[in-house]
Amino acid sequence: MNCTNCGTEIAQEDRFCPACGKKQFQQSEAKPIGVLLRGIAAFIDFCILMACGYIIAVIFKQTTADGFNLTGSSAFLWWGIGFAYYVLFEGTTGATPGKMALGLKVIKATGAACNMRCAIIRTVCRIIDHFFLIGAIVILFTKLKQRIGDKAAGTIVVKSRDMQLSSSNARIYFDD
Repeated sequence: MNCTNCGTEIAQEDRFCPACGKKQFQQSEAKPIGVLLRGIAAFIDFCILMACGYIIAVIFKQTTADGFNLTGSSAFLWWGIGFAYYVLFEGTTGATPGKMALGLKVIKATGAACNMRCAIIRTVCRIIDHFFLIGAIVILFTKLKQRIGDKAAGTIVVKSRDMQLSSSNARIYFDD
């Protein structure tokens, strides 16, 4: 087995790399996250994006007694901000603020860090995943708890507090 950080060969039972000191992860430590925590993270992200939408509505004078109603260029601006929000956060840090708040992280199924390509694929597929909660249903029935966007991008969502990924050749192993 090799260290997920520096690549030094280490014994299978070693918990820390003798060369760089980074913690090594065993099979039971990298469990994909299911619907509940991901749903809470999505709700936090939704609240942030709704606040952005309200600010845009105030700027464009599209507030109503019941909230706001974005139309035309302001609606496209909000859609663009939402797209950039997911792509930039997940593509650079592996987590949106909602995921960060809950200690979750998007990684490739191989264990490597999420990149911009994966983040774009995940974000485009959100459109499908949100119809009739298809994404949540798919998560319930897939071995690695992946929504359609995860399947298409080859990613999974895991607890980030248990992991330190800094190498593109990191590997995470899952129980059957």
